[in-house]
This record gives sequence, structure tokens and C-alpha cells, in this order.
Amino acid sequence: MIAPVQGRNELKAEVTGVGKVEKPRGQDILRELRMDSFPLQVCRRWSRAYSWIPEGRPQDGDNVTVESGQTLLLDITTSVLRMLHIKGGKLMFTGPGPIELHAHCILVSHGGELRIGSQDKPYHGKALIHLHGSSPSTIFFPYGAKFLAVRNGTLSLHGLMPEVSFTYLRTAAQANDTMLALEDPVDWHPGEEVVISGVTLEGSQGQEEVAIIDSVFGAELYLKSPLRYSHGFLEHNIAGHHLALRATVALLSRNIVIQGNLTSERMAHLDLCTEAKFPEDVFQHCLYLRSKKNLGSVDLGAVVTVQSFPGEPSQVQLQGVQFQYMGQTFRKHLCALNVIGSMKDSFIRSCSVRDSFSRGLSLSRTSNIIVENNVFYNILGHGLLVDFSGQGNIVRNNVVIGVFGTEGLSSIEVLSPAGIYIQDPTNVVERNMVCAAGYGYFFHLATSETSKATLLSFSQNVAHSCTRYGLLVYPRFEPPRANDTGPTLFQNFTVWGSQGGVQIFRSSNLQLKNFQIYPCKDFGIDILESDANSSITDSLLLGHYASKQGSSCMSVGVKTPKRQELLVSKTTFANFDRNNCIAMRTCSSCYQGQGGFTVKTKQLKFLNSPNRVAFPFPHAAIMEDQDGSVSGNKGSYLLASAENLASSCQVNQTFGQTVRGSVCGPDVILHRMSIGLAEAPEVAYDLTVTDSRNQTTTVNFVYDTLSNPYGWMALLLDQDTYLLRFEAPWININLQVTLGNY
Repeated sequence: MIAPVQGRNELKAEVTGVGKVEKPRGQDILRELRMDSFPLQVCRRWSRAYSWIPEGRPQDGDNVTVESGQTLLLDITTSVLRMLHIKGGKLMFTGPGPIELHAHCILVSHGGELRIGSQDKPYHGKALIHLHGSSPSTIFFPYGAKFLAVRNGTLSLHGLMPEVSFTYLRTAAQANDTMLALEDPVDWHPGEEVVISGVTLEGSQGQEEVAIIDSVFGAELYLKSPLRYSHGFLEHNIAGHHLALRATVALLSRNIVIQGNLTSERMAHLDLCTEAKFPEDVFQHCLYLRSKKNLGSVDLGAVVTVQSFPGEPSQVQLQGVQFQYMGQTFRKHLCALNVIGSMKDSFIRSCSVRDSFSRGLSLSRTSNIIVENNVFYNILGHGLLVDFSGQGNIVRNNVVIGVFGTEGLSSIEVLSPAGIYIQDPTNVVERNMVCAAGYGYFFHLATSETSKATLLSFSQNVAHSCTRYGLLVYPRFEPPRANDTGPTLFQNFTVWGSQGGVQIFRSSNLQLKNFQIYPCKDFGIDILESDANSSITDSLLLGHYASKQGSSCMSVGVKTPKRQELLVSKTTFANFDRNNCIAMRTCSSCYQGQGGFTVKTKQLKFLNSPNRVAFPFPHAAIMEDQDGSVSGNKGSYLLASAENLASSCQVNQTFGQTVRGSVCGPDVILHRMSIGLAEAPEVAYDLTVTDSRNQTTTVNFVYDTLSNPYGWMALLLDQDTYLLRFEAPWININLQVTLGNY
């Protein structure tokens, strides 16, 4: 039973059947009748007066209940109902339309069903479900206000699905143009809306805008109004890779629409933004004063929640549906669409979610649902969220454009929300594109179970124009290594125009394969820690666009881990030829005194990239050049120059900008020495290391050598004897150490 709550005072009255479908005379007898083991169904049209005897057709503020065994055909536009409860019965849209269902709240329960069209016969007319409400609206526990909720029921909405949900520009479009040349022919219609998301190149700012279609001729799209912005286009061949960066054009309109009304607080806010001369498509940057009484009242959209529990299964089938003015910040079920629990034979296909005040789609404890070919645009908070217990879901071929931070959500979403946010890797994430988000794809694996789970698939995804990174894996991902399949693959990923390309905090048994990293600001790939069996292979990293004058260069192509090991193979670095522009920098996020671990390389190519390797300080790392593709000497070791290196090691300016680099032959063996203390000293002091040739090296004290909490770390030669002297007046201890293979 749902109980309404008004403000702080809970009303004692339950939802009544005021205005509900009345039973025809004699139905108490007929409902017990069975014909061929099937119950007799009662079917009525909403428009017919006899369907509502004796109360009459429902008026504004009435409640309607569709009981079990009843089918109600909606063929007209309704009044604004207080509550529509489909309690075991069916409500079906019928007729050519347009048909509009207006209500403050809609609940489907007890095996009930809300249906528009079918999977085989989608609805061809115009259908609208309009949910009304504002901050003073009655709150119904546990769903709140302004909702469409399904618990132990079915939500089955089947609109027309476009053959192409999104495509790309075939040629660049300039401001004031009214025609777009598309890559693919589309079946879109005049009057429908599209969003155009431009290509962010280094030194330019990406712009998104919404346009209305005037006419369509194959792959040519004519607009009713000229474009406000220019949308760039870049195509080039680099090292055998075809580089094509094109603006995205996505269809927003669908013939079935679920939307919330804009509250009076929201309309007043929009008026203020208009007075401040904010363009309509950037109203999310127009801040408002939060009311202490009605927090979130400005951004109170509608919510759709489908829940499934053991013994109370639900099903959701959505195709060709548009969701607009959805989501509620500061509420329990805050996403535009909330799918909770295991769903059988469920999917969300070719839908659009736009102008959501709080996230786009949330899959919570959901398994085996298909989410594909959808468009998410102008979302506050994460675009698509899969929580830590959602497994076996397929997230494929979706496009997310324009994801912005907002208050009332998680701390991540306040500053840098993700286009696709994953808390459990046991899902399929393929062929998606994220544009203009905080993070493109964020694998937030916060529990020991999810950090060691198996990734089903991450392939052919794209991210660009992100304020942070295209892909973030945090805090660690250490999946099991399968003997027959090898390491877990993140593969075929493309990113450009973001602060950073890919960052992985800690990993093992992980391979990044066929990554295409075009110019980002800070780095292409950054792996902070790698415990074992992590690698980068078959990838391309581009420092800058040589054809674009004045473009800046990506600071670092690959930042190697500060701890343990990494293999970089079959990877091409192009256009790392400017100051402060390095193909590979060792010891990511280290401070002096840390590092000292080995990175292995083989089969690397450097095109117009003289700045190959940089070491931040002495003893930072060893790079083992297995085939000589970095240094020209097979089996050589590259490291920062130091006084205690073997005399055969040669300084090479190509391998060092912050400090000089040296190349040592394969006969030189180095050991990583780490000395730790039981507790931190009151005053930090250095360690002086003197070798057998009387060459001296000073090693700084650090509070974490990555092997010991307090101590010193240095790289020392094999088969040499060292004198260690602690530079503190109260310590009178000298150690003599001979290193070797023990």
C-alpha cells in the first residue's frame, strides 16, 4: 500500500479508488467464470462514458485504479490525474493519436502492465506521458512525487526506432550553415530535433547545439535555423592508422515521450537566465540560489523507477521512447530512469534521455538487461550508471553528449561526472561514445570483490572533449589471469581532446590493446602502479596534429608505473618533437627517492619523436630495451645518469630532459636497494653511498620507498661493494654492502 505524505505531516488516508474503473453489473459472478481455463477479461475504452458508470469520466485530481482482469484502452487525452494505479490490470494506448496521459503519479503493481505498441508492431502515432508535480506535491513513500513506478509489473513502450540513432558529419559545418552532410543516410523526419557535437581539437573549444530538422534527403539534413557554431573535421593517415575526427549528429526526438512538467521555480529560474543572456543550451551553467525550504525544487523532474524483487518480478521493455525534464536531486530515486533488481527479457533500445536534472540511467542490482543505441544529452550527474552488484548487462552503441556536475549527488558528480560509470566490471561495454563529460568511462571498483572480478568486455569505445580523462580505473583492478585467454583486455579505445587519455591507478593481469590516443593535454596513458602482467600493446599515441598550426603538444605519451612492472610493445609514438613533449616518462606520480622498478619495451616505433624517454630524477626507473627499438642497442638498459653507473654506460641526450639519461649494455646488472626504518625519525637525514671506485651518491630520505614506510632507495651495480653512511650526527654507523645475485 502506498501512503501519501504532505510536507512533514503524514496523511492517514490511503490511496482510494475515486474515479476508478467500475465493474459492470453482474461482474462478481462473471469474474469466477472460466472458459477454456482462461479468465474472462473486461475491456473498456477511456473515451466511452459507460466505462465510468456511475462517477463519469475522471477529472483533474481524481484517482484511477485498473484492477486485475480489466483492460483499459486509452484513446484520448486525459485530465491531470492525482494517481493512476494499474493494480493487476492493463492500460494500453490505442488509436492513431496524438494521445496524452497526464498524472501526478503512476504506479504499476500486482502483475499490472502499462503498454504502448509491441515489439513486433510498434506504435506509429504520437503518445505522451506527462508527469506533473512541484515541491509542494504530495509525497508517496517510497517513490516520492512526480513518478512512474513499476513493482511486480510490466512497462512495455514500443515506439518507432530510427534505423540510425546517431551518425557523423561527412564534411565540416560552418556557423550559419543550414545543411549538414552526414556520413550515413538517415530516416529522420521534419520537425524532429538533433544535437550536433563538434570535434574538440587542441586550442579550440567544443560546442554542442540543438537544431530542428526542416527536411531530409538521404544523407543531407536541412535545418530550420542556421547553425550557431562551426563544427570541425579532421582526417589524416598516421603510421598506417586512419585518423578521422568528425562531429557527431544524434537524433533526440521519438514518437513516444515521457516528460515532467517544468516547475514554477524552474520557469522563474529560466527567466533569470534569459535576462542574464545565457544561451538556452548552456543554462546548466546559470547558477541559482538554493531555497533552504525546498532544496532541489528548481530541478524537480519526473522519475521512472522499475523494481524487481524475488517473488515480485518486473519487466521493462523500452524502445523508441524520449525522456525529457527528468531526474530529481536530493531525492531517493533521483535518476531519470531507475532499473532495480534482476529483469528477465528486458531492454532499453533506441531511446533518448535529455535535459535530466539528475543522472540519465541507473542500473542497480540489475542483471542481463540490454541498453543499446540510446542517446543521452545534457545530463546533470553521471550519464549511465551500473552499480557494484549489476552483472551481465550489455551497454552497447550508446552516445552520451554533455554531462555536467551538479549538487545533491555524489562528490564525484559535483565536479567531474562520468558519461558511463561502472562499479562492477562483469558487464559488456562496447561501441559507445562519450563527448563533453568529466570522465568518459569511470570504472570505480571500490570493493575487493569488484576489483578482482572478470571484465566481460570493453571494446571499441570512444571518448573526447572530457574535462578530466577519457578512461579512469580506480582504485585498483586485479582480475584473475585465465590460462587459456591471458590477461584481461581493455581494447580498441579512442580518446582525444581531453585533459588526459587513460589513467589506471593500480593493476595486474591487465592489457591495453589497440588504444588510439590523439592529443590530450597532460598525458595519453598513465599507469600509476602495476603489480604484475600489465602491458600496453598495438597502440598509437599522437603528440600533436602536425597539420594544425599553433597546436600544443601532449606533455607525455605514456607515464610508466612507479611500482613494479610494465611491458610496452608494438606501439607507435608520433610527433613528440617539441619542448616538454615526451613519448615516455618513467615513475608516474613519484617523488624523489621512490621508484627504481623496471619497465620493458619492444617493437616500438618513433615517428618525428626525438624526445623518447625522460627520467624525473636519478634512480627513478630502469627501462629494459629488449630489442633495441628505443636506443638502437638490443638488450640495453636506459636510466637516469648517476655517478655510480658503470663506465661502459653512455650518456644520451635523447633519453632525458629533466635529468640526463644513460644507456647501459646488456652486461650491466642493476639492483634496487631499499632500506627501511621501524619508525619515522624526528629529523629526516640523507644516506651517502660510496662505491669501490670512490664515486659518491647522495640518497634522500623518504617516508615511503614503495617497499618500506621510512627509508632510502637507490639503484646499485651488481658485484660491487658499497659503503653506506647515514648523514646524522647522532648516528655513528657505517654499513658495507656487496650486491650480487643470491
